[in-house]
Amino acid sequence: MPTMTKQLRDIIADIDLTLIQGSLDLPITNITDDSRQVTPGSLFIVRSWVHDGASIIGNPSGYARSFIQDAVLLGAIAIIDVHDQDIPTYDSHLTEPIGRPAIPSSITLLTTPPNTKIDQAFVGQLADNFFDHPASKLKLLGITGTNGKTTTAFITQHLLQSFNHKTGLIGTVHIDTGSGIQPTELTTPGSIELHRILAQMVDNNCTHAIMEVSSHALHQRRTHNLQFDAAIFTNLSGDHLDFHPDMNSYAAAKAILFESLSDNAWAIINADDTFARRMAQSCTAKQLLTTTNPDFQTAPHTHHQVCHVNITSLSIDGSSARYTGPWGSTSARLPLIGRHNALNAIQALAALHVLNLPGKTKPRQIRRALESTPGIPGRLEQVFINPSQYDLAALEFNPAHLALDPFTAQPEDPTELPTELPYPTVLVDYSHTDDSLENALLAVRPLALGRVITVFGCGGDRDKTKRPRMASVASEYSDIVVITSDNPRTEDPIAIIEDVIPGIPIPQLSPKAPIEDRIQAFTSETAIGEGGGIIEPDRAKAIHKAILLANPEDVVLIAGKGHETYQILRTQDVTDPDLLKTATPAPKGTVKIHFDDREYAKNALKNWATRFYDSAPE
Repeated sequence: MPTMTKQLRDIIADIDLTLIQGSLDLPITNITDDSRQVTPGSLFIVRSWVHDGASIIGNPSGYARSFIQDAVLLGAIAIIDVHDQDIPTYDSHLTEPIGRPAIPSSITLLTTPPNTKIDQAFVGQLADNFFDHPASKLKLLGITGTNGKTTTAFITQHLLQSFNHKTGLIGTVHIDTGSGIQPTELTTPGSIELHRILAQMVDNNCTHAIMEVSSHALHQRRTHNLQFDAAIFTNLSGDHLDFHPDMNSYAAAKAILFESLSDNAWAIINADDTFARRMAQSCTAKQLLTTTNPDFQTAPHTHHQVCHVNITSLSIDGSSARYTGPWGSTSARLPLIGRHNALNAIQALAALHVLNLPGKTKPRQIRRALESTPGIPGRLEQVFINPSQYDLAALEFNPAHLALDPFTAQPEDPTELPTELPYPTVLVDYSHTDDSLENALLAVRPLALGRVITVFGCGGDRDKTKRPRMASVASEYSDIVVITSDNPRTEDPIAIIEDVIPGIPIPQLSPKAPIEDRIQAFTSETAIGEGGGIIEPDRAKAIHKAILLANPEDVVLIAGKGHETYQILRTQDVTDPDLLKTATPAPKGTVKIHFDDREYAKNALKNWATRFYDSAPE
């Protein structure tokens, strides 16, 4: 985007600040709360939080204040800090002086009123002014919920663009500003970056923007200064309880999005979810309720409208359903696997209806748009190997290869030469909660001609309560479970697995049996296919083992990381020295290595062919 320049006086015009020194007549070319991003001409904001918006222990702004001198050296010409009385003499956490350092007289210094926290909402107001209120120039849709945000966002973007609305996207997989794709690390960026991205969308002639809004972002008020035209609630299930004290607090954070909507905005709420009422109760916006229940009706005195989805068939290629709402009724085949994706689609259609100007959304156009929906990266994404790489005439089935793995079932007629090269169906999915894992397994279980083999792990330094629940779901819907690592971060991968194992029912053992006994029973040869499986902390090896266990008619679900192309773990847990050579530092002494489930799955499928056939590609 073009270089922004705005007078400091205009940036702070509607914000209560006191000028301590310097001038307000300064041309500001950049605004940041991160000293590493300071450039000459910057306004540097001394924030009152560290690391993902968490409050600073014992000190409202001490950590950030230590970076003022760095900001000055890098070219900051103005600084905003908290009031002097809010600067403690000592930081009770660091037990060292943290007062404001001397600031050259040539640098403008502004301070807040007493007892005013420089939080994401405060910073967002400055950013909104600096970037000239970009959100007001876009039709803005926010999507929140535990699961389904990304898929719903992608479907909605596709639908809007099918109706000739250039639409930007901010989400878990990437950022699309209308002129190209950018990588992202947070589902919802910080408030300054949010406004910067929205300004880029405006510059690129976008008319609409879709944003995944996380509970962290809502709790930390990153979106406080944004006025949404519509918001979607997908669902709520156990996750992020390392951040939120309990489910009620988690729900309250999600509800902030709907409480912030104006009377003229639209709330699109999944009425089938237990927490739907919580999202609706404090919301004064107009409401569209989505449901799979054909008998669902709203109370007579309300003005809520209802959108129904009636799913008629499911297959490995997608689902067929009738979608009914204020736009009319249309049947379409959605090329995304699973019942849950049809639910995502009805919410996307509701968003299309309210953002495309009601009355202009025609059923025939809807059908064409739905049926051309592209696949979503890392969401039940199938991994393929190219059959053209194989000389089928030269292949001969070799049953001896099956003997290499005692757990692989013998085919009825292994001597028959295949007319095509069959191989297991391998799906990579981002499901990292028990609810999303259940949705994924419910989608693939009825479609598997053979067994379902599930590979999953649980993230380190994250909600520990979901670990046994995920194990229980995997065990219930899978024939073989392979427990591995996800992003262990600072935790010992083995310790995480030991938290997972208690969720797997082992009938012959007491629930209070020692973890060593449970692991032994789970991994015994007799347990394979009977609720047991494999423990392999090395994720690459786990994927390889799972795929080599499979027969052509089996489905292998690799859950947890989806679109991610990295793994975060301790240095000592990296088993491949080559990966360490290209690793980058990550928080708390961990490293980030390149890791893509899809790449490892593709390589494993090629190796699988050599186990079942005499020939394989080079």
